[in-house]
Amino acid sequence: GTDVTAEGALIHQRLAVLCRNKGGTADALVHCDKALAIFRSSGTEKTKGCATAHQTAGTTLTVQAKFAEAQEHFEQAMEIFKTTKVDCSPEAAALMNRMGAVHLVRGSYQSALALYNS
Repeated sequence: GTDVTAEGALIHQRLAVLCRNKGGTADALVHCDKALAIFRSSGTEKTKGCATAHQTAGTTLTVQAKFAEAQEHFEQAMEIFKTTKVDCSPEAAALMNRMGAVHLVRGSYQSALALYNS
């Protein structure tokens, strides 16, 4: 069925956003994990959809104040955006803003400055 395809992964990613927006961050992370697992198992972990799932996970983790974990997801998403040549897209710009905010919250001012100047 669609639950193990890239389409199923995107459905989980969208459900994660809905859950997070309704305050269900734990449920959102479950959907993010499912989406990322599908992307990995289907060999599509280097796609824009997977980057979006990482971005959703990172954003959800910032809501939970889990900034180190959020930063890992944001970095993975940015790496995918760079390898797929989507690093100058609106999605990548939004991701860079979120990554910079996480650096600032974690006290990594130099990292935030370097990110904004890149």
